[in-house]
Amino acid sequence: QAYEHLQRTQQLVLQQERLRALAEMAGGIAHDINNAISPVALYTEALLSGEKALSDQGRKQLKTIQLAIDDVAQTVDRMSQFSKGKEESVLVSSVNLKQVCEQTVELTRARWFDMAQRSGANIDFQLHHDDEHIHIETSESELREALINLVFNAVDAMPQGGTLTLSTQLTKDGQGVLLSVKDTGTGMSEETRRRCMEPFYTTKGERGTGLGLAMVYGIVKRMRGQLDIVSQMGEGTTIQIMVPIKRGPSKISVPGAGAEQSTHPMHLLLIDDDHSVLEALADGLAALGHQVQCAKSGEIGLKLFDEARASGQAFAAVICDLGMPGMDGRDVAKAIKTRDARCPVLLLTGWGKQMDSDSHALVHVDKLLSKPPKLSAIIEALNELHVPIHSSPR
Repeated sequence: QAYEHLQRTQQLVLQQERLRALAEMAGGIAHDINNAISPVALYTEALLSGEKALSDQGRKQLKTIQLAIDDVAQTVDRMSQFSKGKEESVLVSSVNLKQVCEQTVELTRARWFDMAQRSGANIDFQLHHDDEHIHIETSESELREALINLVFNAVDAMPQGGTLTLSTQLTKDGQGVLLSVKDTGTGMSEETRRRCMEPFYTTKGERGTGLGLAMVYGIVKRMRGQLDIVSQMGEGTTIQIMVPIKRGPSKISVPGAGAEQSTHPMHLLLIDDDHSVLEALADGLAALGHQVQCAKSGEIGLKLFDEARASGQAFAAVICDLGMPGMDGRDVAKAIKTRDARCPVLLLTGWGKQMDSDSHALVHVDKLLSKPPKLSAIIEALNELHVPIHSSPR
């Protein structure tokens, strides 16, 4: 008994060390990931809001890209919070299950269709809904993340192909809904079925991390739901998630909406050391009718700011990156406010929402926005700050 207890203790210590290493890695890459996906997010939003010649298929594909980028950003934010040991905070809203299931099919298509066919497997993906108007209260991005993980697991279980079914069904009492992901693959042994939700337990060897189903289980618990696995060797696997439902109408947000609702043209100064982010942000704001000047460092930005004031064409607002070599966003904001206390300063950060807790260090910043930035969020922030129309150049 003492030996078994020692083994369990050693296993627990090993898992804690792995989690600590994962946390350190997450904190280190969050900023880089947000910077890398920012141009994709900005150009996608600009195309959706400003390009009138898009085909229906092109618009649908861009919306799928936008969904994927938003989900990546929220996943990175949760990684950042995890790296600091904070309790996760997620945005809960009324979510249309049919819509999320259809989005899951599109987001995973490359895996179950293109990649499967290249390896000689044919997977028939079926989608069934008992009621097309079911809503639940949850985080939409987390629900998609859970379903995507379950679909990928199902695809891995069918190397020779098969049938994959994603379905939603009302419970008998009408108070809940059952989401099912069913495959006709290899199935699980009883030990695997019993242990598959343990962190770091995997049967995929080097291809698996053992965190997928553990993550899904955590999401289901946050939805106040229950997860059940039905599986036998050689007879496939069915994973069922039961969650309570929401009755009544739901407000569905439209990706990309709002950026074009800008009020008046503004003279804006953009400062960012990442050229791709700077160019994408400038293109997006210029397409909305704003006059934009760019600087690749804080020092150059302040020089442009002084020149604009001297010429009588002062900037209406300054949008600046936080993490830059030399003079960072905090220093730029302080210098701007020293020159003109009324000029709004928006700070963009690749560190996500975790910077909110450090707001005491951002005393010269009027608004903090996370990367990847949204044009609509920037315009909304400028409107909230009541940027004066007379600040725009003639």
